[in-house]
Amino acid sequence: MGIIRKLSKQVIEKIAAGEVIERPASVVKELIENSIDAGAKSIRIDVTEAGKKHLSVIDDGVGMGAEDLANCVQRHATSKILGENDLWNIVTMGFRGEALAAIGAVSNMSIESKPNLDDIIEGARMEISGGTAEGPFPSGCVGGTQVVVSDLFFNVPARMKFLKSESVEYGHIVEVVTSLALANPSIRFELSGENKRGLKVQAVGDDHRSNEERIVSILGERYRGKLTRLDEDGGSISIRGWIAEEGRAAGKDVHVFLNSRAIRDRMIMHALATSLGDGTERNRYPAAVLWIDVDPGEIDVNVHPSKREVRFSNSSAVHEFVKAAVRKMFTGGGRPVCGEPCTGKFANDFNRNEYALRNVIDDSAFTNRDFQEFQHSIPSSHDVKLRPLGQLGFTYVLCEDEDGTLVLIDQHAAHERLGFDTLKKQYASSQVIGQRLLIPENIELGAKELGYINDSLDALAEAGFEIEPFGGNTIVVKTVPEMLSGVSMEKIFLELARELEEIGTSNSVDETIDRIFAVIACHGQVRRGDKLSHAELINLVRDIEKENVTHCPHGRPAMVRVDQDEIEKWFKRKT
Repeated sequence: MGIIRKLSKQVIEKIAAGEVIERPASVVKELIENSIDAGAKSIRIDVTEAGKKHLSVIDDGVGMGAEDLANCVQRHATSKILGENDLWNIVTMGFRGEALAAIGAVSNMSIESKPNLDDIIEGARMEISGGTAEGPFPSGCVGGTQVVVSDLFFNVPARMKFLKSESVEYGHIVEVVTSLALANPSIRFELSGENKRGLKVQAVGDDHRSNEERIVSILGERYRGKLTRLDEDGGSISIRGWIAEEGRAAGKDVHVFLNSRAIRDRMIMHALATSLGDGTERNRYPAAVLWIDVDPGEIDVNVHPSKREVRFSNSSAVHEFVKAAVRKMFTGGGRPVCGEPCTGKFANDFNRNEYALRNVIDDSAFTNRDFQEFQHSIPSSHDVKLRPLGQLGFTYVLCEDEDGTLVLIDQHAAHERLGFDTLKKQYASSQVIGQRLLIPENIELGAKELGYINDSLDALAEAGFEIEPFGGNTIVVKTVPEMLSGVSMEKIFLELARELEEIGTSNSVDETIDRIFAVIACHGQVRRGDKLSHAELINLVRDIEKENVTHCPHGRPAMVRVDQDEIEKWFKRKT
């Protein structure tokens, strides 16, 4: 007998559900997208226990009759495509016909719907439990559709184990609703969760002021008066929306909608980062709410089951168009070509990297006498080998080894490692040194980020932070690790939340502490672009040698050596 066999219907349905439904927020996303496709003008979302126990999505869209209601819960049943050619001209949010069947396979779900027509007085209801559907039954519901999902993953306990705390899962739901509300300003959205901060935004028209006000009401008061209108038409591609110079770290306030579909595309994120400069300044992004319209035949949205990714037929053209449009807005006409100096708001960013090299050794270069004094300052037990020469681009420390080797040290990577190791030693002795802030700092986070921070309060306390809730999505930071004295906390906590999210389901306290220390060291130490004095260079090189630093905490090299033989080849002294 062969060993290959056909899977049962139940197993197939659960596998398919796993591709689409990862967590309660996935359910909310799929149901809201169905409501948008149904022409809803108002959508209400209610959740209990962050959607694990119960969630409902109610809309006033076109609704369905009994026959359509019975068909909509079947796999690959959809009204949005008819044939293969339609796959290359997708204009709706959903189209696979998988969402409702996938949700029903891993929950108890009921759907009530009635066509939104005056001459139809009765609706219908379907009941689905673990993939088994019953109905349709008559229902006295109002026009539109209401979907209620209870006991999510009741029959897939392994998937339940991967869910995070209620705070984190609710944060993911808020993120989904926020994105879809920004994408659809003509629709009213209301989100409510027990004892959780909700979201309520009214529909607005096409006027710019109303749209700007709605964006501020969703993203926060920090952007009031800072948003600039962007509108650029390139024929086959156009971009419009609102953008502000300084957004939150890691692009947390970047929302991009391709043909009204929310996407998170690395290529477009890179275009936005490089529109502000050369893109090398880590985590620097604008805040942006952008609608990009492209001929549907030029993109493939059939790449990922949850439609989070797309594929462009000419991705480089899209990248250059987005970058040029945003840069043009910021600089008042775009970046000049042919090496002409750039002017405008971001001139310093653009011109900083016009040349490949800066002066390698300036008037502050070390003399032999400096190095002799430096050697004498080191304990006799330490064999000093590196002689500092100067800085390259205020980023790399240039040194000469005793055998004539040129040594380049990434000042940030090396100092970051020194700071990380210092924190680890303090932690090992239960004495992470903290600095109490003279004026406590209030930090407003997104709901998801707040959830990850709240879940890691004990680890953060061990790392030297003292944090208290302040109400809503705001925390108060009272004490920070001494290394962060004088550093703004907003970017720190956004990056901390991102690192904590990346850890996922790890229960390792040591891994969590290491991630926190890596963020602290990254922000609390010497940065790229910092000009160092003689004494600072001497101390840095001394500590690097003493601690044998080779890599930063993230694994990047901190030191590179170029042999004298290699240098002589450059100048044709040796072949």
